[in-house]
Amino acid sequence: NLHGNQLSELPKSIRHLSKLTSLVLSMNILSELPESIGRLSNLTRLVLSMNILSELPESIGQLSNLTCLNLKDNQLNELPESIGQLSNLTSLNLDSNQLNEFPKSIILLSNLNSLNLWGNTLIELPNTLGRLSNLTNLNLGSTKLIELPVSIGYINNLASLNLENNNLRELPESIGRLSNLTNFNLHGNQLSELPKSIRHL
Repeated sequence: NLHGNQLSELPKSIRHLSKLTSLVLSMNILSELPESIGRLSNLTRLVLSMNILSELPESIGQLSNLTCLNLKDNQLNELPESIGQLSNLTSLNLDSNQLNEFPKSIILLSNLNSLNLWGNTLIELPNTLGRLSNLTNLNLGSTKLIELPVSIGYINNLASLNLENNNLRELPESIGRLSNLTNFNLHGNQLSELPKSIRHL
């Protein structure tokens, strides 16, 4: 655990820690990660929140055992395509970054349970969003969304959906298919009516 230090870089020799399963580097001043981080093949948890990362190395996709990746409070404006190779990932936190579109590689993360994109500037979502069928928690608050794709209604296991502080004027009828929702936040949008299907929630 290296939380709350003044690390500005990681040594390339970190690749030798091949048996490491958890690496906590939150609250440092890291602006980049070495490619060698991809050698930590036994990592299941990587916490990089509250740094100044603007990009991630492609090698991050080699962390095939990763289940939790926390990148909250950085300066990321895109994700490498290789993120889509993290097939065991169940939790991805990208809260408070500088993404200006939904990273397409996320759609490949079929085991994802929790996805947090709060505070990025997404504006719209891909219609392929419905492929994330194992999601139970989806946080899209304060992302400047103007509409939702119909496919959001196919994320059948969704229990918590946060859409607060966006620019939504309407919701798709498919929203009524989310029968497992227990927490649905629409505070601070521009809705003038709700779809009839909402009675099914």
